[in-house]
Amino acid sequence: MIKNELGNVYGDLTVIERDHTNNRGEVHWLCRCVCGKEVPVSGVSLRSGNSTTCGCSRVRNIHSTDLTNNIYGRLTVLRRVGKNKHRAALWLCKCECGNEKTIPSLSLVTGNTRSCGCLQPEIMSLQCGPKNPSWLGGLSKNPYCRIFKDKEFRAMIFERDHHQCQNCGITRLLSHKVHNRGLAIHHIDYDKKNCRLDNCITLCNYCNILANYDRDKHILLYKSLMNTKLNGEQASA
Repeated sequence: MIKNELGNVYGDLTVIERDHTNNRGEVHWLCRCVCGKEVPVSGVSLRSGNSTTCGCSRVRNIHSTDLTNNIYGRLTVLRRVGKNKHRAALWLCKCECGNEKTIPSLSLVTGNTRSCGCLQPEIMSLQCGPKNPSWLGGLSKNPYCRIFKDKEFRAMIFERDHHQCQNCGITRLLSHKVHNRGLAIHHIDYDKKNCRLDNCITLCNYCNILANYDRDKHILLYKSLMNTKLNGEQASA
């Protein structure tokens, strides 16, 4: 039975009407944020506490946070240099290649910008197939295991990872706002038939794409993250 959420308040969100049901059978509700923006949010996300704003509070916090000396990809933040026309904080950053560039807070913390621009040609120059240093013998072309498309399995992974990218930390709601894409489930060992829970991790679309480069590094990174996560959950159980 579908719970009627009309009029319910979750954090900064007030449910104003039923919106739609997605292809996984999840009911989404149109919610009005205290900032005035209206966004569709799934009932599951509301009740679990994963969605409490339209994303505006996180954006406000990002713009008020001091990023000086933080490192984002190849960029080191030098100092704040004002705001852009959208009143977003701007930061002067120095890239590993030596170039300096002014970048908005949101682009840095969400991983949208990780270099002065020098990284993009390197990524584009990587060839597909055996000449790619990350080539795994065509493993990525294998079909997914049957359970991978099961909506309950996917929901379990997303809920375990609190509906946020386990690399950069962006939430599903903010990912839709920034990348126009939701979250993805990544196979840590790149074997699509290995759907063990400890081999599946939630990533945003951007981090999921980056995982296709320097795969050995990402395998070690995400195995470490998952081991820490699962060991922590066992300790608190």
